[in-house]
Amino acid sequence: MTREPVKKSYNGIASQEKQLKDFVKSLGTILEEIPAVEINTMVVGEITGENFIPWEAYRDIYAISRQYLAEQEIHESLRDRYLALRKNLELEYALLLSDPSSDFYEQSAVREVNPILNHPNPNFDAIETRLPSPMKSGISSEIIEVQMLLHDSRFLRSLRKLRELKTSLDYRNKLLLKNPEQKPGINDIIFAQTIIQIDGNIINRYAQEIFDHPQQEILLKIHKHSVEIGQKQWRGLLGFILEIFQRLI
Repeated sequence: MTREPVKKSYNGIASQEKQLKDFVKSLGTILEEIPAVEINTMVVGEITGENFIPWEAYRDIYAISRQYLAEQEIHESLRDRYLALRKNLELEYALLLSDPSSDFYEQSAVREVNPILNHPNPNFDAIETRLPSPMKSGISSEIIEVQMLLHDSRFLRSLRKLRELKTSLDYRNKLLLKNPEQKPGINDIIFAQTIIQIDGNIINRYAQEIFDHPQQEILLKIHKHSVEIGQKQWRGLLGFILEIFQRLI
């Protein structure tokens, strides 16, 4: 009669140990992913209130192809940039497949993704996609794989950035469809970029367009203020994570 409580207690301890290991592993992943803080300043035509829904973002970028862009009447001047989003999605997944520390690592698939990773300008039209399709109906192995993929924090961060770029392109496309003769605007230009690396190295980049912009001074002030806030938050996050690690050790 005394064995059952002991067994339950042991299972509870084992479960706690697993949760602790998973937590420490996730903290390690965060530290690996935040070696630098990056601040970008750009002007957008509108700010949408759309929430980031990983499935929708993945599905919409996965569907991009030359045929799809033509069917959707995407302006020709933007099609290469849309295709670049799809290529980057393919690259991110290829990195997961070739990383031994990834849950998606496939030793047999490394040879297949090598042309994507090693070639400076691979022809994606001639390469069969490795991405699992979200277009299947019902519950299939690919749908399950997509759901697993969308729980990977590393892939999700990349997907969120790609979705933001697509939102900007979608807005630009609407303007061009209304007025095909309209010249490229400032809505998709990053005017200023600052990268602060963990070793203290700081990289500043400025687009040529900012020097001719009528609101140059305001843009630079906004960027400087954003850098100061971002740097404080970044340092606070690093300090918080290191403090947790010290408590766990």
